[in-house]
Amino acid sequence: MFSLSYAMPAMRQTWQLSTTQIGAVTSCTFAGMAIGAVLGGRLSDKFGRRPTLIAGTIVFSVASILSALSPNYEVFIILRTLTGAGLQAVVGVVLVYVTEMFPRVSRGRYISLVIGLGSLGMPPMALAARIVVPAGPETWRWVFVFGGIGLLAVIFVPKLLPCTGTKPTARPPAPTSS
Repeated sequence: MFSLSYAMPAMRQTWQLSTTQIGAVTSCTFAGMAIGAVLGGRLSDKFGRRPTLIAGTIVFSVASILSALSPNYEVFIILRTLTGAGLQAVVGVVLVYVTEMFPRVSRGRYISLVIGLGSLGMPPMALAARIVVPAGPETWRWVFVFGGIGLLAVIFVPKLLPCTGTKPTARPPAPTSS
């Protein structure tokens, strides 16, 4: 959402967007987040937290990069919906993951740490957008390429995250009376 707000004035000029269209982009991003929240939770219960975190990161990052390549508003709005879905799937699942990984006495501290660390990306994004967007008529696209940096995490994070919340094993058979 933050990257979109920095790029939108230049995008408005590129595609001659109306205020209504700008609102629709924002709304579709939030709609994607609602979808991602529901799907992320269900998928993480079925397939595990770690695979869902990885898949959500891939969806978010690839959709962000493809947003940079959008030929028009209509394609962009679809990709922003997918970006929102991947983003919220990751956010929702990571909070559950942290809850499952840490003891009750320190859980709140670690959840706060995760949320705080996630917020640290906003100032560098704002600075990058402030430098890149005014540099040329279509340089706003680079803001969304930067959003694809999550693909780097997909390479390293799986080795660091222990599995949790995996698909439940089948129940043992009921005892039979002989």
